[in-house]
Amino acid sequence: MSNATAPYLCRRASGPVAVDGALGKPAWAQALRTPRFVQAESARPALLETWAAMLWDDAALYVAFQLA
Repeated sequence: MSNATAPYLCRRASGPVAVDGALGKPAWAQALRTPRFVQAESARPALLETWAAMLWDDAALYVAFQLA
C-alpha cells in the first residue's frame, strides 16, 4: 500500500459560499472534487461514493463532503 497523496487544487471562491449543505449551488460548481475515497487498510474504493471539495476566501476555508 502506498502512503503517497495526490495534490489538490483548492480554488478561490468567486462569490459567497453558503454553509447549508446544498452542494448544487453555483459556488460549489467551481470546486474540484477529490478522487473517490479509498479504505485506509486496503486501498480499495470506499463502500459508498465518497469525495470532498474545497473552496477558500479571505474569511474561511470551506470543505464539503459527499457520502452517497
